[in-house]
Amino acid sequence: MTEDEWLDRNDPYPRQLAVVQDFASVRKMRLMASVLTRIGQAQPQHDEAKRCDDLIEALADARRTWEEIAVELESRPGNWRFTQILFPPDDRRSVAMALRKLVAMYPIAPKPFIIDLMHEVIGNPFWPVVFSSKWRTSTAVAIAQGMYESRDFGAMPILADALQDAGCDSDDVLDHCRDPERVHVRGCWVVDLVLGKE
Repeated sequence: MTEDEWLDRNDPYPRQLAVVQDFASVRKMRLMASVLTRIGQAQPQHDEAKRCDDLIEALADARRTWEEIAVELESRPGNWRFTQILFPPDDRRSVAMALRKLVAMYPIAPKPFIIDLMHEVIGNPFWPVVFSSKWRTSTAVAIAQGMYESRDFGAMPILADALQDAGCDSDDVLDHCRDPERVHVRGCWVVDLVLGKE
């Protein structure tokens, strides 16, 4: 895949998912799954998804272990198939395959949204940003941490100002924060860089 194809919001997203498998960490793929699960909760046919999004995030951020979550899910009748999709073993291939299945299950999420989600979490794999530790000021970290914990990313432009004040001159970083059309989620590549998350 070329950079132009990656940036094309009309490109077939299975090809972009292949790039996700190559470049995204297991944590980032799980956070993408959490976003899609949250969307799917509104659909009656996916009632088994309820509350799974928080469990996926807890697993992604190592706040819960796979074993702890497995015990909790055993008490939920009728969702064994969904459990197998959302909580595969912690290897990259299994999680990537689970993400593909989840995308296929949720046609309610339009293709451009899924592609935007992948771009939000990974950034541009063809031009990865070299993030200077000098940009990771206490102000920038506090803003990023607050957004991550609350899932309210309205302060992204303020984060851009804080990073710029710290000497950040990366157009990719600053434009990502200031783009009013962009939807941000946990796993945002800029927020993760500020917080030192993989």
